[in-house]
Amino acid sequence: MGKHKESLNILLLVLLSICVVFVDIYSYRVYREKLIRSEQKQLLAMAETIGESLNNTIISELTKIDYFFSGNEIPSAKQLENSVREYQEKNSTVFDSITVSEGTEAGDAVISGKHLSGSGWYVLEINKDVETVDGIFRLMFLMDLNVIYRRIVAPVKIGNGGYSVVKDKNLAIIMHHAKNQIGMDAIYDRKEQYPELDLSSLEDWLNLQRNNDKGMSVIDTFVWDDPDIAPIKRIVAFTTVDILEERWIVNSTLPMNELDEPLSDMLAVILTLTGVYFFIVAAVVILINRTRMRSESQKNEIKYLREINQGMEEVARQKDELRHYQRIESLGMMASHIAHEFNNYLTPVMVYAELLENDPETGERGKKMAGEILQSTDRAASLSRELLDFSRQDSGADLGPVNLRTDTEAAVEVIKRLTPKKIEFSSKIMSQDMTVLARDGMMQHILMNLCKNAFQAMEKSERKKLDIVLKRTGEGAVLTVSDTGVGISKDAKNRIFEPFYTTKGSHHGTGLGLSVVRNIMHSLGGSISVESEQGGGTVFSLFFPEISKAKEKKAEGIRKLVYIDNDKQFLDELEQEVKSRTRNSETLQKSMEISFTTEEMQLLSRLQKDPKCCDILVVSYTLDSMNGIEFLEIVRRLNPDICLILASGSDDADLQWYVNNRIIDRIIMKDKLLSELDKLS
Repeated sequence: MGKHKESLNILLLVLLSICVVFVDIYSYRVYREKLIRSEQKQLLAMAETIGESLNNTIISELTKIDYFFSGNEIPSAKQLENSVREYQEKNSTVFDSITVSEGTEAGDAVISGKHLSGSGWYVLEINKDVETVDGIFRLMFLMDLNVIYRRIVAPVKIGNGGYSVVKDKNLAIIMHHAKNQIGMDAIYDRKEQYPELDLSSLEDWLNLQRNNDKGMSVIDTFVWDDPDIAPIKRIVAFTTVDILEERWIVNSTLPMNELDEPLSDMLAVILTLTGVYFFIVAAVVILINRTRMRSESQKNEIKYLREINQGMEEVARQKDELRHYQRIESLGMMASHIAHEFNNYLTPVMVYAELLENDPETGERGKKMAGEILQSTDRAASLSRELLDFSRQDSGADLGPVNLRTDTEAAVEVIKRLTPKKIEFSSKIMSQDMTVLARDGMMQHILMNLCKNAFQAMEKSERKKLDIVLKRTGEGAVLTVSDTGVGISKDAKNRIFEPFYTTKGSHHGTGLGLSVVRNIMHSLGGSISVESEQGGGTVFSLFFPEISKAKEKKAEGIRKLVYIDNDKQFLDELEQEVKSRTRNSETLQKSMEISFTTEEMQLLSRLQKDPKCCDILVVSYTLDSMNGIEFLEIVRRLNPDICLILASGSDDADLQWYVNNRIIDRIIMKDKLLSELDKLS
């Protein structure tokens, strides 16, 4: 055992070491990518700042020219010459020269182009046509872009080896710290000058600049002002700037090796933390192994508490449903009493009305009145029958296996014969058989209620069509009844399953049909839902659960039964009696293994580890930690296939609600336990 634990510890350490190394590598890569991305964003921000400054500076110079050579009075040619000389003297650092020639039309200063000067730097050509008394003259200003570069671009420091360059839209370099690069095409001229270099990465980067307004990347390039043209990896970003008719590209770059220091610092931190982590892991592994069993026990207890808490919440919800069930049950009893009394009063009225109608001495007026009496009594009898249907809501008792397909087909044939001729009827029933817990003829009862409502809903509709479809689903079957009637309003849809609620008026409905259908579906363990809009027809969907084959198999041969009761004396007496009966019953010996316990929490722990440890669970209603219903609800969630039986000391009608809603399967009285156990065997 000790060697086994030691092997587990070694294996755990190896796995942890692999995980930590993987996390270290991943963390380093993520940090490196984030650091590069951060630098790229900073470079892009610098390029955008430089581009904006270039634009502002050149536009400012154009504005100064316009302002200086504009005035209220038109100058003479001589005055213009003096003004040009004065402007040249004031701005000699920016403009190499200002020439005067014949102009065409006076206007604002514009950029007319650029060219390489004799000094090897680019100059920007700016034209300004000025009107004089002697004619229109064109002033050409040659702006020294090297001065602009040194004033705006060069002062922006990017690390130790970073810099910014400016190219035109044709990718010709117009501003660069290396003079030998000025005027070169950024890719083609370099290919011719350096044919031995691999410029594929640089070419991809320039293509990106040619087709986009901004971008970021990491490229393989070279140190162009190094005589050896050393290769280097750079982080780069660019943006474009439009200066009147000129479109320039501002490119900012930083050597990748300048990130080595922060990356080295990060690597040192990771390695330090990894060393500390391994030290802590080595110290903690032993403690974890020692406390593992205790921790698992605590976790199980917490899980039990959570289950109990969930059970208490479920009980609170079910109490609300139980109150609703009790109200419906009271209504049912009252409806049954009223219906029986009503029938007693109706019978003599119907008999005497028929006698009057058939009496030869009764006149025509009397016969007509007797006929109206009979029609009213027929409607009253129909109301009485609906009240009785409502009062006989299915509780789940006397249900048995029924072939849903054949029962539905028989019901559909009846509905088809009863459908008015003006209504188009269609049906589609699944071809395969399916067994559900129900009662023969129940489908006819359900469809009659639903289709009667559909007939009435389509009385004022232009298109009258009724569809009945039964199809198989994953765990059962769905029956849909759809019509093209007037539909149901949102408010009415929320109340249509309430007893006695109707939208048809007192002469056309009692409001019991849908309530009866819903109660039938609940008794079968199914459900009913409705989809409808006013003017858009209505669709009722009914779900029928299929009888589980596993449950059928268990019903045929159940082997293990456990009885739980905290009454130790009662349990001992019952156990002795069962043992005595088992010895005298060969059938009981072969079909049933019965065990008894007073510890419900131990059994719950066992069920949690092995949900199939028993087939039948009989639980006393009174337990120490919780009541029997709450305990069985927890078990139901652990294994829905266990047969759950509640043993009660009193005949409480409210407990039947838990059977109706399939929370438990049966209720048996404690004083009849022995006879019930014989039946189960």
